[in-house]
Amino acid sequence: MYKGKVSPEEIRESARLRALEEYGAFDADSDSTLRGLVTLAAQICGTPIALVSIVDDHRQWFAARVGLDAHETPRDQAFCAHAILAP
Repeated sequence: MYKGKVSPEEIRESARLRALEEYGAFDADSDSTLRGLVTLAAQICGTPIALVSIVDDHRQWFAARVGLDAHETPRDQAFCAHAILAP
């Protein structure tokens, strides 16, 4: 058993992942409100793509998307995965 110290980042990440699991945040049907928000965001920003993404321990899942066919990407390719770990 590892008895070393656990960093604050590891504690926050564990709590974040538990919360996502408890809420059943992954693989649900895209909410029409979220779809409307990403469509509006793309229009306002003048971008061809807008996303609401959720990152778990191995992937970035797109809860709502416009302008992108992919449903998810590996976590190691996700910009958001770096942002959630930053203090």
